[in-house]
Amino acid sequence: MGSATSSQTRDVTFHPDDIVISDGVIDRIKEAAASVENEKDETYASKSSKTEHSIVLRHELEEAERRYERRLQLLERRNEKLFNEAAEEYTRTVERLENKYMRPTSGGCCAAAEQRVEDCYKQNLGKVLLCSKFVSEYDRCVQNFLITMSKKMSNAA
Repeated sequence: MGSATSSQTRDVTFHPDDIVISDGVIDRIKEAAASVENEKDETYASKSSKTEHSIVLRHELEEAERRYERRLQLLERRNEKLFNEAAEEYTRTVERLENKYMRPTSGGCCAAAEQRVEDCYKQNLGKVLLCSKFVSEYDRCVQNFLITMSKKMSNAA
């Protein structure tokens, strides 16, 4: 039979007609080839669909961000408008209340009496008791003014 030290090689040749293959083997080979082809297609399709899906998601995200920005700008404009309206209403209310309750008096309520007290103090340095008559007059004037104002305020309310 064969020898381990044989140095001759022989070529064996087969012709396709010499090899008999059953239909089942041919079907299995075709199925295997189709399976490999399907896997390649699925892998490509999977990568392609993932890329398409990520592009779609990116566009949806950008659209959502644009909607958010538009909504935010709208809310900021509304907030500014409401703030301005509130500030105007506050200013009108303050002016109305000032006109109603805090009418300015020209020269103070008792300017003449106050001036007489100051003049007396200047003329009588160190002798303040000499001006007590003017101080009492000034005090009565202030008290009368306070009573008059409180009556006006109670009538206005």
